[in-house]
Amino acid sequence: MSNPLVTIGIPCFNCERYLPLLMRSIRAQTYGNWEVVAIDDGSNDGTRDILQAMEGPRVRVVLDNQNRGLSYRLNQIADLARGELVARTDADDMLLPARIERQVEAFQEDPSTDVVSAGCYVVDNRNRLRGVRRIPELARTAREVMLRNGPSHPTVMTTRAWAQNNRYRCVSRRGEDLDLWIRTIEQSRVRYLPEPLHVIREDTRFDGAKYQSTIRDHQQVVCSYLKEIGDPWFTITVRTRLLARACGYRAGHLLGVANAMAALRNTPLPEEEVRKVEHILSEFSITDDAVKSGTH
Repeated sequence: MSNPLVTIGIPCFNCERYLPLLMRSIRAQTYGNWEVVAIDDGSNDGTRDILQAMEGPRVRVVLDNQNRGLSYRLNQIADLARGELVARTDADDMLLPARIERQVEAFQEDPSTDVVSAGCYVVDNRNRLRGVRRIPELARTAREVMLRNGPSHPTVMTTRAWAQNNRYRCVSRRGEDLDLWIRTIEQSRVRYLPEPLHVIREDTRFDGAKYQSTIRDHQQVVCSYLKEIGDPWFTITVRTRLLARACGYRAGHLLGVANAMAALRNTPLPEEEVRKVEHILSEFSITDDAVKSGTH
């Protein structure tokens, strides 16, 4: 496709189990004027083979033997995009069929928009629905981002120009989105669509080490900006919240209740909605042989 309106960017690292599901969900989109740019980040499983099998007129694949990290790959996607709009997704996520259409409509309704995020459902590693992610009130200032983060990162669509002018800094493996929103939120026109349009994956087994690594990276990012703000009371507030989160989940892990604590981030759904969403997700299900061959 020579002139797609939307580029869907997929940074990939060791995602052979879920990548075919994601591609099925992309091909099921109700909006059709898209391309995919999928970049391998030095995977050592079968991801590269699956990507090569998917390559075609609408799917551009970049293979790299080096593991350069998510920030580097997201910047690379923005540089390679042909579409005027760039949609993010993680490689183990799925897009609900109307996601691209709804976000394109939001940009068409207000062409001055820079970023559109959306609500998201949460599934476990067996695609069982865990609920819908609780989204705090949308942050509008750098201080609000520090207290409750910014737009839900995997759900965002931005203009290509915005993505190219607001690049990720490759200084933190698990805090690149927090850093981005702190730097850009006050100068950007951001719109949030509360409708769940995206599906993120959450392991039912709480990974304490991974979470503590995220907290450390967030602390590193936030502290660099707190020095610029120079507000002692706000600094104490933010540092206390980060410390409380880290200590709370560490205690929860020791007591065996960390999984239950993590589940509180999700809102349970009515049975009717659960059946509807799980039916949609079942349409993306494929056999193990298809995953290995990359035929879907």
